[in-house]
Amino acid sequence: MSALIAIAVPCLSLARAWRARLWALQRAFGVDLHDLALVIRTPRGRWRIRRSPSPHLAGALGGAFWSALVGGLMGAPLLSALLGALAGAAYGSRVNFGLAAVTLRALAQELAPGEAAIVFLARRIDLAAALAEWAPLRGSGRLLHAELPNEDAAILRQFLDSVR
Repeated sequence: MSALIAIAVPCLSLARAWRARLWALQRAFGVDLHDLALVIRTPRGRWRIRRSPSPHLAGALGGAFWSALVGGLMGAPLLSALLGALAGAAYGSRVNFGLAAVTLRALAQELAPGEAAIVFLARRIDLAAALAEWAPLRGSGRLLHAELPNEDAAILRQFLDSVR
């Protein structure tokens, strides 16, 4: 069962700490991430979205690899790699493979100026392992949005609201 979770934190550095903990949790097989983004609301009220991994970079690398492979067979690997990277980056900027931009913009509107949020879409999440990994960050954020079973959402909300 997939889960969409958005956690608001007071600053960008704390959002990066949450992201690092999520990656560590993924390496330990506690979560299977499909998409991950940082939503940042600047002190002036503007918002920015930082996707991880970048769809532009992923498209460029994939396009360069496959074009160089095919170009190597045809005799022009460098030119093919360059054209493939350009086409892959263009495709990566257009594709939407997880978190919809509309959802991220709506969540950005809920943030106060200066706040950030970590938003992730997980194919599978082991909540007990996640709470153990996130223990140092207990009480550092608030739950913006959670598409989880009711009891799991309540446990996560209580974890985020509790003080260390």
